Amino acid sequence: RGTAAGRVVFNLYSGDTSGRQYGAFATGFNRLKMKTSDPAERRAPPDVEQSLKKQDAIACAARSAHARVRRPGNFTGKEPVTEAQAVDEMFEEAKKNYRPTVRPKAVSELENIARREEKINPPAPSRRLIGEEGKLRLQRLREFNGKLPEEQAWVKPVTKREEAKTERNMNTKAQAEVLFSQVVAEIEERETFLADMTRAGRGQQYETAIKAEIGERVRTLKKLDVTIRREEDAGR
Repeated sequence: RGTAAGRVVFNLYSGDTSGRQYGAFATGFNRLKMKTSDPAERRAPPDVEQSLKKQDAIACAARSAHARVRRPGNFTGKEPVTEAQAVDEMFEEAKKNYRPTVRPKAVSELENIARREEKINPPAPSRRLIGEEGKLRLQRLREFNGKLPEEQAWVKPVTKREEAKTERNMNTKAQAEVLFSQVVAEIEERETFLADMTRAGRGQQYETAIKAEIGERVRTLKKLDVTIRREEDAGR
């Protein structure tokens, strides 16, 4: 009795007639509904429906045969080719007539000669060109590390012998003071350069490098200051 069918069978064998009573009620209800319904809307019996379907199929076949074009019985020609068959035939013909598309060497050489002889216009410059004088000045700037001799204040050249003699005569304190002033000048020079680049809108490009160089020289100044103070204390 675990399924619906099992329970129905059990009820039938047990004398339960509730299912039969419900079936009789449904049958009477359907008969009453058919009597009161419109005869035109009623469904025909199965045998009548089958005969009507057969008649419709015969009529449809007759209409199709009548619409078909008649062909003479002694016709020996080919049937008209459909579009798909025409495409397939063209493809097969193309496969038979296919040849590798290798251009002759003479044609390639003629095209290369014509391409070399063709006059190619150079692109227009995007900014004003510099003349020969500007090129010469740029060359000399690269030669003298960006500082032309004629644009700098003239300084008497010092020989290596004179430099060695001056260094021997100077004591530690004087050397530290000279280096201190040189480092201060280098810091001022870099600060001026960074300010100029900032006004020109290129400060971010040089800011990191310039600040690193300035920090290195500030540390050098601190060491020189300690040296100068130590020499002053020793001389007292």
